[in-house]
Amino acid sequence: MKILEDLRAVIGLFFFIIGAILISASIFGPSDVIPSINIKANLWTGLVIFVFGSVMLFFGLTSKK
Repeated sequence: MKILEDLRAVIGLFFFIIGAILISASIFGPSDVIPSINIKANLWTGLVIFVFGSVMLFFGLTSKK
């Protein structure tokens, strides 16, 4: 399995899944709004983690090892 050969791909897949869970929890679950700045905490945190996981997964799968 190529995805398990590179640690970047494994870490990327982990963060990709966690980000997707946080995004879906923000969309379908009760809203966790930070009152002082009025943003959805799960949505923005999930988006950042999802993008980070996507980048790590991309670099892990496209490495020339």
